[in-house]
Amino acid sequence: MPVISNVSQQEQRHLMSDDPIDITLRGIKPDRQLHYENYQVVSAVQALWGAISPNMVAVSINCVGPEVNLHFYLEVDSPTDRERIDDVASDFEALQLANIPIHVRVSAIGKKLTLEQIEGRLLYRRYEAAVAG
Repeated sequence: MPVISNVSQQEQRHLMSDDPIDITLRGIKPDRQLHYENYQVVSAVQALWGAISPNMVAVSINCVGPEVNLHFYLEVDSPTDRERIDDVASDFEALQLANIPIHVRVSAIGKKLTLEQIEGRLLYRRYEAAVAG
């Protein structure tokens, strides 16, 4: 391996690696909870594919220890959207590697939703055009 000046041997290995994770993290060891939360975010996004309706204003996820909370914000409550949300929850559960507590909450909030009202990490937010006033 060629020597790169002013860089430790460990850092040189990371710079010469073909592994994108190794390159990105450069030896940083993220904590277990962050890995777990990131896995849950990816799983939730996969479960959401094809399930977003125009009535869905936002979707968020919050992990507390092993417990996962999915929160769906609807403009108006709808049986069709409730069925889609049940399907998302089933798909999300199927992507789990272990039996974990999953809680799903649905809120009918109308059109206005600020970022401060969203609990946890935002997975999806509907585009809202600014109204000139």
